[in-house]
Amino acid sequence: MQELERQLRGMKKVEPTSDFCKSAKIRLMSRIENSANESWLLSVLKKVGIVSPRPAFVAQARMRLLARITQQHVSTWMLFFKRLAASTLVMMLAVTSTLLYVDGGQYVSASEETVLKVLEGDVTVKHADYLIWNEVTVQTNLAAGDLIKVGEDSEAVLHFFDDSQVRLAPGTLVLLDSVNVSKGYARQAAIDMILHEGTAWVQTMNVDDGFARFKLVTRDSIIEAKHASFNVVVENNLPTTLSVYKHSVDVLPLMQYTNEVVAYGKVNSGEKVAITAAKPGTQNLDFSRIARASELTKVDYDSDWTRANVAYDEDHIAYVRMQEFENLQRSVGVLPGQFLYPVKQIKERLSLALSFSGDSELKALTTIANKRIHEAIVLMEQGKTPEAKEALMAYQAATREIAEASGNDVLASVTNDIVANNQKTLVAALPSGPSAGLINEALFMTEELFVSEPLEREQVRLENTNERLAVLQELVDAGNLESAKEVIVSHELAFSSILQEANAIEDEDERRALLESVLISRNEQLRLINNIADDLVDLEADAELLAMVDTASTSAESDVQATIALIKPLKPTEATQAIVYTPVEIKANEFVEKVNIYSSYTGQKNQIDRLMKVSRYKDNLEFINLVRSQLNPRSADYMYRYIIEAEKAALEYKGKQVQRKIERVQNLNQ
Repeated sequence: MQELERQLRGMKKVEPTSDFCKSAKIRLMSRIENSANESWLLSVLKKVGIVSPRPAFVAQARMRLLARITQQHVSTWMLFFKRLAASTLVMMLAVTSTLLYVDGGQYVSASEETVLKVLEGDVTVKHADYLIWNEVTVQTNLAAGDLIKVGEDSEAVLHFFDDSQVRLAPGTLVLLDSVNVSKGYARQAAIDMILHEGTAWVQTMNVDDGFARFKLVTRDSIIEAKHASFNVVVENNLPTTLSVYKHSVDVLPLMQYTNEVVAYGKVNSGEKVAITAAKPGTQNLDFSRIARASELTKVDYDSDWTRANVAYDEDHIAYVRMQEFENLQRSVGVLPGQFLYPVKQIKERLSLALSFSGDSELKALTTIANKRIHEAIVLMEQGKTPEAKEALMAYQAATREIAEASGNDVLASVTNDIVANNQKTLVAALPSGPSAGLINEALFMTEELFVSEPLEREQVRLENTNERLAVLQELVDAGNLESAKEVIVSHELAFSSILQEANAIEDEDERRALLESVLISRNEQLRLINNIADDLVDLEADAELLAMVDTASTSAESDVQATIALIKPLKPTEATQAIVYTPVEIKANEFVEKVNIYSSYTGQKNQIDRLMKVSRYKDNLEFINLVRSQLNPRSADYMYRYIIEAEKAALEYKGKQVQRKIERVQNLNQ
């Protein structure tokens, strides 16, 4: 507003000419003398801003105006109209600018260009339909069908308009197969690439809107990801190597020569796999037979390539967040508590009142919901948590109104307009922490609210639970343990009743399919929780957080066993055994593998002591017995000491529980 006022004051003043004033005076005198009543003057007064003046006032105004024109010099009375016109102009500009200002400026969208930037060395590009290779000196725009070759001792990076990046190591040959704008949200893309040879580090920034994706194809597999960081290596006559450093990646191994998908698997953060193409004629292949996963080692994390790219990822996400937040601040307009915020609310209510169809009303409500959550994000970043929570409550009220006003067929499209839109904003604008957690929870609730079918809603809840655990893993990796506690609480509160819903399904095939997806999802939850627990032990986290994670682990394991009980009558035993492994069994097998590295009794004994000292299962009798059953007799006998310690710990724990019950009873009696 200050800028507008400054510009208005600086505008050049225009003085009317003598001829204009004389002709205006003659026309006005003629109008006054020839009019039988004051209707013309009444219309002028209403335009100026006086509403329904009394007849006596209008008559008196007419007489005074006539006398002033007759008696005074033309320039004097004309000055009155000039000032009136200037005041009206200023008022119109002020009102218009205020209405625009309260809603903020246009949100700056990324361009749809894909740019190849040379970091060092020689990089060449063969554009689609061209026969020659062109050298890239600094950077160049790319399109679908372009082939990129990175020379020895050279590096390059691909920038996509959705903020994703692919960094290419020396000796890499890659084809940009296609880049399409997401149908759900224009700031995302569906990107397809083919890695012929070399090394590509990928940092994707997409979220799930049903269309956006990043797909990298090698001779062995198809690799798909959303909002992840991973490294892919393709070398002649060797399996494709995939290492995942953030979130998870979907892998679809291919049949040799035919490129037919033969299996599906998920590679998680901190894991790597060597993917081998299946031989022709093989069927029903298990993913673990084609791509056995192992944990990334310290050597993997400490390599020059990994450290450089992890640092590059952090710098890139920091830059994207800065840009995204600046855009968000410009687009959000005035915030709750500011002087003009009531004007913004009045304008929104007016847009709703002028919505004369269901589609226009839905569009207005969606716009209002997005404004509220954008306000919440900006307020969170500014540290104004109470105001942000109020904005989130207003957002949730708007989404409930949308759900009530919309049919089931409409809600799917609205989900993309609100949920995918703001998940993308959240990924870029806010770092992981309590602030992002509050926004995420609001988006999860919206996503579940917009699902009409009960079973589909339960599946969405399961997926959201996995997302919470992925966020929890990030917080633990970053050492933000206080925020991790808040996420654990949210995870525990997100109770799912899907087993009861599934058991009520009459169609056996539908029930079997649902339970299989539930089992996969809950096994994934169990794996995530136990990985987090191991990380917390390594970090020497406080007892409260470890107890919370242990409770979540026990609950997840109970859910898995309940799902197995329901699915056994519907699914063959051998198939069930192929996908169900309890975390205790997995950890026991890993423990035995580490012990068997040593062939001597002394080596195994010392290794057992080292591993048991840091194991979170050292008090678990089932775990210790599983380990004993797989060791040689002498080492198995050594494990008896840990059985005795575990039994002693169990008795102490039981005694503490009894004492707590006694204390509660005593407190109640008082």
